Amino acid sequence: ATLHRETWNLEFDNEDIAASELRKMTTHLTKLVAATDLAIESSLCNYSNDDWAPLAAADLLLITSNRPQRVKQKYQKCIHQIKGFNADSLSNQVQLYQTLGLFEENVAAALEIVG
Repeated sequence: ATLHRETWNLEFDNEDIAASELRKMTTHLTKLVAATDLAIESSLCNYSNDDWAPLAAADLLLITSNRPQRVKQKYQKCIHQIKGFNADSLSNQVQLYQTLGLFEENVAAALEIVG
């Protein structure tokens, strides 16, 4: 919606309604990111054998951070920590973001590790 504001606005009767809906969705997204982060942290603390939690943390960082080198470091740790790490599967997932033109700097950093 923020990248394609004109297209977003077409969905609503006027720009004020479109802006209001975007604010609501942004607030909801903030809560969703916080809840996801808490769930991942809980898993990391309570289930040390959960190989998916570190990867979920890296994935969440990829879509929320503005620090590409930190994203790169998180994925690097996953490769070394996770038994049977499937870089091809992760690479495909990250390349989807690339195809969509999302999170460009973070995607580039992640692909240096899993690409």
